[in-house]
Amino acid sequence: MRIKSKLPRLALVYDWRGRSKNGGPQPVELRVSMNGQRKYFPTGVKIMSCHWKDGQVFNRGDMATLNERLNVCLRRANAYVTSCIDAGRPVEWSGFENIYKGIIAEEEDKSTDFFEFCLMRAEARGVAPGTRKRYDVFIRNLEDYGLYLPDRKWKRWTGLRLALTTC
Repeated sequence: MRIKSKLPRLALVYDWRGRSKNGGPQPVELRVSMNGQRKYFPTGVKIMSCHWKDGQVFNRGDMATLNERLNVCLRRANAYVTSCIDAGRPVEWSGFENIYKGIIAEEEDKSTDFFEFCLMRAEARGVAPGTRKRYDVFIRNLEDYGLYLPDRKWKRWTGLRLALTTC
């Protein structure tokens, strides 16, 4: 018989629902076990079963980034538990939910939209003038469909001088 602990146990788990039989990527989640209850918090990492071993992502080009993200989730949860113990207050589920909300807010701050991605990618590739014209047409079509980019970024594009006068 297992004794219920007042301190939570934390673990990263892959596909605890058993959905990986479909063959698609499944989530890695943070499992918190406390007072005889378990709750799962998403980490934002989805991988195939062949890329998960011993609590780590492996055999992927972006495994370092994904493992760092998972470690950040685990470190923040451990830090929350430690701070509760040091302060002498009980560990509550809402604290883990706040950690998750903080991670999601940070990700939204770092994200770029599709329009900005297209601009950055075009500049990074260093394309020929003929290809640049096609990129300009693509960007203009995106702008026509309601995507907006501030004037300062339009100045990078010589083919879209018209957009500067209409903004």
